[in-house]
Amino acid sequence: MVLLADHEHRIKLRPLRYQFPVVSGDQYDDNWLVTGGEVTTPEGSWSFADPCLLTDEARQILPWLRAVGGAMLAGAQPDLHFKAAAAGLRQAADEWDRCLAPFPPR
Repeated sequence: MVLLADHEHRIKLRPLRYQFPVVSGDQYDDNWLVTGGEVTTPEGSWSFADPCLLTDEARQILPWLRAVGGAMLAGAQPDLHFKAAAAGLRQAADEWDRCLAPFPPR
């Protein structure tokens, strides 16, 4: 699980499963990850579980976190994007890496 937080905001992300459990031979469809998330801001909180990242996109988050990037990082789905940096990004990257281990590209 990736946890990013400051005194007002909290984001938790976790890869939950492949969207399609059985490999079909379609490199695109075989690699969608259902990602669970919980977000808390001063405006409110919400959670989601959605196939919003491909396995390769999920791994692209790692170097961004480790570089403490401030640039926008977005996936194929416009529903999930990241911007800004926060304390503990290296630890978050290591945890995200561990969470992705069961989900190699298929």
